[in-house]
Amino acid sequence: MTHTADSPAPARRITRERLARKREKVRAGAAAMRRETFHAGMWATRAPVWMWPALLVITGIGAALRLFRLNFPHRLIFDETYYVKDGYSVFNFGYERSWPDKADDSFNAGDPSVIEPAPEYVVHPPLGKWLIGWGIDFFGADDSFGWRFTVAIIGTLTIFLLGVIAWKLFRSAFFACVAAGLLAVDGEHFVHSRTSLLDIVLMAFVLLAFYFILLDREQVTKRLATWTRSTTNPPSPSTPAEAASTTTSSLAEATATAPADPDEAPEPSRPNSESRCPPPPSPRRPHPPRQPDVGVGPSPGT
Repeated sequence: MTHTADSPAPARRITRERLARKREKVRAGAAAMRRETFHAGMWATRAPVWMWPALLVITGIGAALRLFRLNFPHRLIFDETYYVKDGYSVFNFGYERSWPDKADDSFNAGDPSVIEPAPEYVVHPPLGKWLIGWGIDFFGADDSFGWRFTVAIIGTLTIFLLGVIAWKLFRSAFFACVAAGLLAVDGEHFVHSRTSLLDIVLMAFVLLAFYFILLDREQVTKRLATWTRSTTNPPSPSTPAEAASTTTSSLAEATATAPADPDEAPEPSRPNSESRCPPPPSPRRPHPPRQPDVGVGPSPGT
């Protein structure tokens, strides 16, 4: 048999057919996996037992790094001159009060009495300032550790929260611990957690909002999977009595249709008399043509 340039050799054709069958098998397996994942739901995957202690250890390491010598330096740095003083003002007076030009030196010395009764120009929402003011009120206005305590705690909690979010996204305890560990030693996160600014507070609430979005997605997908499972599968009997009646009726139908002799084929079902059509009329056999009467005597003239 000769092969032209347009027809491939049998070996190449067999190889391509094998590859096509493998591709179809992979596609079918991926589709089955997607259906199984959708019906079971990623929420059904439970985290291993060791993941939670590991996240707590990583969070503890991050807390130790952020709380160690948090009171150094004992002075307002960078934008702490706005947020620390505003936090003190909001927590004690309910609104942002103005400060004189040289108020930082007095505040560093632990004397915030130089605050003025006139209101300050408001730039940011007050929630972060309320949180900073809580730490100042708890430890005292003369303790720089209290200035930064609340922000450091919030930054530490975001380490654990990011690990939980990574678990929700990847369903991998390893990736959850890696994400939390990277954030625990991240330089920018470390500096902002040790400085009384609003950046970490904003980041914490944005991260928490994203976590709630993931929870909502899981709940919606779970309800959708339950609905599709109920529509594709027949409903199971709710009570034992219904299950028994269903089983009895099935056995009765099987007994009625089963043949008496194992070797005998089951008799096909006959339609009702009303639904049967009348048999067609049988065709009549044609009669042969009649022959003329011919005399048996001798013909005249013989």
